[in-house]
Amino acid sequence: MTKYKLSEISEIKNGKKIRSREGSIPIYGSNGQIGVTNQANSPKNSIIIGRVGANVGSVFFSENQSWISDNAMYLSSDTNKVDSIYLFYYLKNLDLNRLAHGSAQPLINQKILNNLELDLPCLKDQKKTSTRIALFDKKIELNNKINANLAY
Repeated sequence: MTKYKLSEISEIKNGKKIRSREGSIPIYGSNGQIGVTNQANSPKNSIIIGRVGANVGSVFFSENQSWISDNAMYLSSDTNKVDSIYLFYYLKNLDLNRLAHGSAQPLINQKILNNLELDLPCLKDQKKTSTRIALFDKKIELNNKINANLAY
């Protein structure tokens, strides 16, 4: 295991306000996908983290380019040190909401996230683990769709 600060293995950027809600590129906010647009402000394989509001600290993953709203942040990983999907699952299980401050509008900022210390296995083990977990997630997603269809 190697200890890293999040800032050593990724770059975090704040999202921006969206103007157009037409297109096919997903828009992510602090509670997941909230619409579509015709432009992107984040690269493929981005990890999205809710920045403000009731869903502060929520973690999502976008395989495709997407637009990240001003209620969220996104990080791009250094793929020489960390597997993006492994990092997504790692962060998802940290309960980032506990790091929020402010009572009326809970908030997490880049400074808080950049200072997070993570213990990571070697890159080979990360990839092996993330591949297995992603297979289970895809199976769960498929089963949920089948169940939804059976409900009709």
